[in-house]
Amino acid sequence: MTQLAAEGIAIRAGLDPEDPEPQIAANAILGLWRVQYASMTRNAIAGRPAVEVRDAVIADVRQAAELIDTGLSSFALRALK
Repeated sequence: MTQLAAEGIAIRAGLDPEDPEPQIAANAILGLWRVQYASMTRNAIAGRPAVEVRDAVIADVRQAAELIDTGLSSFALRALK
């Protein structure tokens, strides 16, 4: 899946799929899918109402996407809070 995503991203950007940018972008996108799935599973198993599961999943994905947007250096800053 990661390689397919990298190829699609590379085509749109006019890059080689093996270049670092499409590779890391593909991993980030698939990472967000994993965060979404894990959050859905965790919150559904907890027996939360569907609306709460939805809101929790959205919050988790947004939190993960923020890390992608701000860069890994922001992760260390978050841990210090």
